[in-house]
Amino acid sequence: METLPSQHRFCNQSEAHAATLKHFLTIVVTTSPIPSMPSTALLEALFRSLQLTPALPSCHLIITADGVGTVVSDAEKPNYKKSKIQGKDIAKYTAYVENIRRLLESPSFSDFKSTELLALSEWKGFSGAVRAAVESVKTPFVMVMQHDQLLLDQIDVLSIIKALQRHSSIVKYVGLPSRTTTVGYARRIQHRYGISLQPFNVPELEVPLMPLLMWYDKPHIVCREHLKDFVFNPEKSGIDFRPGEFIEDVLGQHQLDDIKRNGLGAHAKYGTFVLDTARPLVYHGRKAEASAPEASDSSPDGSSGAPLDPDELAGENSGTRSFIAAVEGLRAPQSPEAPPLAPGSEAA
Repeated sequence: METLPSQHRFCNQSEAHAATLKHFLTIVVTTSPIPSMPSTALLEALFRSLQLTPALPSCHLIITADGVGTVVSDAEKPNYKKSKIQGKDIAKYTAYVENIRRLLESPSFSDFKSTELLALSEWKGFSGAVRAAVESVKTPFVMVMQHDQLLLDQIDVLSIIKALQRHSSIVKYVGLPSRTTTVGYARRIQHRYGISLQPFNVPELEVPLMPLLMWYDKPHIVCREHLKDFVFNPEKSGIDFRPGEFIEDVLGQHQLDDIKRNGLGAHAKYGTFVLDTARPLVYHGRKAEASAPEASDSSPDGSSGAPLDPDELAGENSGTRSFIAAVEGLRAPQSPEAPPLAPGSEAA
């Protein structure tokens, strides 16, 4: 495998860096029916957050649009996470996928040099959508993103890939820290399970890597071969994913049970780590209650119209304990149970 030269530094991601990164990394974004369809505001916010890291738009971008799952009557409540949608949502989702296609072809999207829309004909769920995309990936590393997970800051992608390359027998997955799950991860695990985690320091990164006891579906960079040869290989992982299942819910729980039962030595085959930063690098862009704007708030093609400001994404929250980013073009969900959280404060 070709390796990144040592002079590639996070603080100076020039055009040369972008030209190099595209040979090593593919970005996979999964999407499915959401309350805001046919608006593409949520995806636009995600794409703008990717642009906080100058080299990322040079990478091949695959958007996997899942198929439709269960269709219920309009009198029943939809469950978008399980792809349980109302009959009236079918036309909205069809329009949403078409709006994504138009967005990728629009001049305003020209910063992303190579894009692909993979529209699945059948419902696969998150695990199946990732698996389908990975079959098209040609680069050795994959950045996996869900449509409602936004980046908060520039990411040291080049150094992460160097760490994955040079410590491939140990590090196979590097997660980006989220406020509610993996910031302060060692302390959380010590408190909950009584397990003492030790950071893994590598010279390629300015922050340590902390072992993760389970695979998370939140944004991460992972070796393509680890996905193909382990995660989606039932003989090695012990998991045969069914339609609708999330990797985190199945393999992640399997990993946690394995480590609790057999000790930290069982962690090696999973190879999951997180950047041990003091602040989150990932925001949750919506809750299920988020709804599409009125027609007058969107352009005719379903896009949000005005460009989304990454600074606004980085500085807003809706006052919920999951610290959700405010996304232009979507109504922020209401949460009466918690007061607003200031950036940098910690949720219970």
